[in-house]
Amino acid sequence: MASITKTDYDASGSDLSAFTFVCSIGADGGADTLIFTIYGRRNSAVARDFSSVTVDGVAATQVVKAGDTAGTYQVSIAAVYKISRNALPDPAQTDVDVVVTWTGSMNRGCACTMFVTADAIESAAFDTAIVANDNPTAPVTSTTLTLDVDVPTGGFLVGAAGGSGSAGDTDTWTGATEQDNHVSPGSFTYYTSALSNNFGSAETPRTVNVAISGSGIADYSAAVAVFEAAGAGGFQAAWAKGSNVMIGGGP
Repeated sequence: MASITKTDYDASGSDLSAFTFVCSIGADGGADTLIFTIYGRRNSAVARDFSSVTVDGVAATQVVKAGDTAGTYQVSIAAVYKISRNALPDPAQTDVDVVVTWTGSMNRGCACTMFVTADAIESAAFDTAIVANDNPTAPVTSTTLTLDVDVPTGGFLVGAAGGSGSAGDTDTWTGATEQDNHVSPGSFTYYTSALSNNFGSAETPRTVNVAISGSGIADYSAAVAVFEAAGAGGFQAAWAKGSNVMIGGGP
């Protein structure tokens, strides 16, 4: 069984190219992994992407990323990153600096939610899914972002979504439990994250929906990643979506 807990959340509506989030990570459990979601947005047609993401100066690993980095209209990027606690300069410390550096300024801000596992997990994600709803020329009052992922018994799921929005926007997650619901002050950027822990049984797939309602909804993106406990994947088979090819398997 693999379990994970949200330990912190922070957001900034500032027009910056680098954001620093001081995140609590709790006490050292010995085999912890820090898994965190990041969302950033810019409301102009310029290319933007991650330049680097570090935790106390150590590069984190990108697990999955969704959104328009080319800047066709606006830039809306949601991602999941991870890093082993034992990779940090001081694993015993109870807070860390997450520094998110973009390839240029993100004038609608950036947000970060931190989660920490209680157990060792497999180095690779069990499954991931992304979706982007880039419809800036015809904003709507409601939209649903749908992500299908395979989940293992005892595993967990972490996800995030974001886009343009206003203070009155609301969201409803199904298939996962909401952790944050935030509009950055003055930046018209909406952000939400979710978690689902300790699956009672495998699902192929588990459907995760983010139903959002409000005003001026456009350029949304969402990313979800599924993880399992270390050693749980030995003989467990995962089927490639849309094919009859089996991946994974025995040692």
